[in-house]
Amino acid sequence: MFAEIPTWFDWVFIIGVTPGSIAAVIYGLVSRKQSLRSRIGGVCVGVLMLGGVVFTLLYDIPQKRAKQVIRECMAASDALQKSPPGLARVDEFIRRIRSIDTRGAPEDLVTALHDHADAMAQAEKAARTGSESKQLDDQIAAAKERFAAAVRKYW
Repeated sequence: MFAEIPTWFDWVFIIGVTPGSIAAVIYGLVSRKQSLRSRIGGVCVGVLMLGGVVFTLLYDIPQKRAKQVIRECMAASDALQKSPPGLARVDEFIRRIRSIDTRGAPEDLVTALHDHADAMAQAEKAARTGSESKQLDDQIAAAKERFAAAVRKYW
């Protein structure tokens, strides 16, 4: 379902809301002391609370992780822009991109990020050996565009 451990806020929400919502549904269904209208209200509240938990687990956590990955990529790009020219800065950029923790982030964003880093590594290797890099430049541009599309989707 998701590959990331929820944050402390998510755990507080899940632990605090889930038992209460389940109790509200059960109480609404089995209680004979309240009117049918009150029991239906309790069931509705419980179902809405469980919906909030499902939303947090399925949508909110991956969205937060996607934004965190994008922020780390932006920080790596800023560091790249500020560093002096040369192949060492490309090595550092690729190292920083590959060190980003992508657990819990959407798969299309992670794939686009890794494709972009791999294309840059191949181009950097070609530049070190003096090989022709026109085809690699096209691959980098395509990978960069795929990553930019994924960033627009989640940012």
